[in-house]
Amino acid sequence: MLSLLLSNPEKAVSRDKLLSDIWGYSEVETRVTDDTMKRLRKKLKDAGSRVHIETIWGFGFQANLIGGSMKKKKLLHRIFVVPSFIVLFSLLAVFILFQIISDQYVKALTSDALKNEMDNIGSVTFFAESDDEDVEDTALIVPVMHLVIDAGGNLVSPTPPWYYDYEVKTASALAGIIADSPDAYKDSHHKLNVNDNFYLVQAGDYKGFIENGVFVPDNESKDSKDYYVLFYINITPMQKFIDRVNLVLMAALVLSGIGSIFLPFFLPQGRQIRTLST
Repeated sequence: MLSLLLSNPEKAVSRDKLLSDIWGYSEVETRVTDDTMKRLRKKLKDAGSRVHIETIWGFGFQANLIGGSMKKKKLLHRIFVVPSFIVLFSLLAVFILFQIISDQYVKALTSDALKNEMDNIGSVTFFAESDDEDVEDTALIVPVMHLVIDAGGNLVSPTPPWYYDYEVKTASALAGIIADSPDAYKDSHHKLNVNDNFYLVQAGDYKGFIENGVFVPDNESKDSKDYYVLFYINITPMQKFIDRVNLVLMAALVLSGIGSIFLPFFLPQGRQIRTLST
C-alpha cells in the first residue's frame, strides 16, 4: 500500500484502485483498506517518517511528504485565499470611504444654499443673464424651501390657500418629525426621510409676522413675534443614486465575504487545484 501511494506522490489514489491492485478485489465492500491504513500510519509515526497519508473523504488516500506538500498547500492558500481577503478589505474600505465622501458632497452642494436662505429669508432675488462668471446661481440648482412654526407649535406657513397641497403636506410631515426636539436641528444639517423623499434641513429662530401666508422677518416692529423656521432642501435624486451605489457595494462585500469564508474549506481538497499543483 505504501509503495503504491508513494508511486503516485501528492495524488489521490482511490480505495477501489488499492483494493484491485493490492488485494485483487473488485466491487467488494470491505474495510481492509481502512484497517491497513490505520496500522500503516502508526508504523510511519513510530518510525518518525516524513510521509503523511491524507484521507480524501469519499475517494481514497494521498501520500504527502511533510515539508513538500504542506508548502504547496500554503502556496495555494496565498495564491487564492489571500487575494480574496485583500478584495474583501478593499471593498470595505471603498464602502466606508464612499459613505464619507457622498455625505460630505451632498452637504457641500447644499450648505451654501441653506446658509444663503437663512441669512436672507424674506428677500427676493431676480436672476438675469450675465457675462460675469462669478455670479452664484446655487438657488437655481438647489431650491430651498422653509416652514414656519409659531410659539405654540402650530404650522403657520406654508398653509392653504397660499401654497400647493404637496408643499403643505411636506411641511406638515417635517413639522411632525421635529416636534419632539426642535432645538436639535438648529446647530447643523440633518437628513430626514419623509415618505421616501429625503430632505436636508436646518432650523433657526426669527422675529417677524405672517402676511398672506408668507413669513416676513422684522426685528423692529412691535407686532413681530418669535417664530421657529426650518429650512429644507429636497435631495431625493442624489440620495437615491447614493443608495443604489451602496447596494452594489454591499452586494460585492457580501459575495467577497462568502468567498473568503468558504474558499479555505474547499481549496486544499479541490480536485482541480490538486491536479494543477502536480
